[in-house]
Amino acid sequence: MLELFAIILALLWILSMALSFTMGGFIHSFLVFAIAIIVYRVATKQECY
Repeated sequence: MLELFAIILALLWILSMALSFTMGGFIHSFLVFAIAIIVYRVATKQECY
């Protein structure tokens, strides 16, 4: 579930950067959240279901 959320956030970030729609820099928080989710999953070593 968290992987899917991280992928969606990363894709939204890539799409917004490609379309130059950054919402005043707020869009970069999507990338930060996606990376935080991935780091959390790696740190806790949760299994994928």
